[in-house]
Amino acid sequence: MEKNQINRGCFPLVTCEERFKDAEKFTFNETFLDGNIRKLMNTYYNWGELLAFAPYAISGLERLIVMSHQRLDFPIGRNDKATSGLHHIKDPESFRTTLLQIGHQGYLALLNAHINIDKIRNYNSKVSSHIKDAVRYLMSRNDFYIANLLSISMGRIKEAADRIKEYLQKVISELKTVIELIQETLLYVEVTKTINGNELERVELNLKSLSGRWKTRQNVERTSALNIAKRNYREVIKALQEGRQELENLKGDWT
Repeated sequence: MEKNQINRGCFPLVTCEERFKDAEKFTFNETFLDGNIRKLMNTYYNWGELLAFAPYAISGLERLIVMSHQRLDFPIGRNDKATSGLHHIKDPESFRTTLLQIGHQGYLALLNAHINIDKIRNYNSKVSSHIKDAVRYLMSRNDFYIANLLSISMGRIKEAADRIKEYLQKVISELKTVIELIQETLLYVEVTKTINGNELERVELNLKSLSGRWKTRQNVERTSALNIAKRNYREVIKALQEGRQELENLKGDWT
């Protein structure tokens, strides 16, 4: 009975919220308020800046994938105690696979970031109208609007904020994972480069030692094997140097 009286006391043919949209304007400048709200929202959510790095990041991923198909394959960080705790690299036995892993995870992170930022933008575009409605209800000084409709607008603002926070956390988490994968790979690349550099020095010393000996069949065969090993170590070191440069550039694009 009381609920019906309240409804009749308000507007019988439409809801209070619908009726309020056609109510007379209050003394505050609604256009000025709407402009200020939108200016404030644009200050906190500059979508152009958020997405500006994407073309550079994509270009870096493409170069990394191309490099993975042009270089010989080898393990990284093998038998190294300092880097035994892998967190992100799935296959340390393959440098090429690791480069492809970075490319794949980076692509997925950017794709999901694009999808989630579109969702954020959609929620964000509705916040200003909810804020404006809330201010209208407050400025009306109407107890019914304040008691019943203000909470609706505030609830929608909170829902939008919670959703935006959820989507942002997803974007940040995935991008952070890719950055950590790049950093871990850089660590393993440096360790592998050091190991191969030490092996190259050992091979060169052995070759220098054999150069002054008699050219017996055994020494010739050993010299040939050492030269092959020397060439392989040099190729691995060159691939690691180029890979490190690309990874450093990519890290710069992502951070």
